[in-house]
Amino acid sequence: MSKIVWKSKVKIDLETLRSKRERECFLIVNRGVLWYNALEEYQKNDLSKWYDEWLKVTDTNVMPKMPKWLEEKEAKVEEEKPVK
Repeated sequence: MSKIVWKSKVKIDLETLRSKRERECFLIVNRGVLWYNALEEYQKNDLSKWYDEWLKVTDTNVMPKMPKWLEEKEAKVEEEKPVK
């Protein structure tokens, strides 16, 4: 049974945090060297900090906020996806 944490009167299951980390962080961070090399230096620093915060999420119980530039980039990718 996974540990349950209470945060801001909301029950947060550690497995849920791990799952969100996999979907929201690892899919971005593990995109590969070509994507990473295209980033500006400040973006690499933001990405590193965000990644470190996600790695600690089961200890801190705080889901990190995606850097604004990455949020905008992800929204643009979603807009460009073809509708099925």
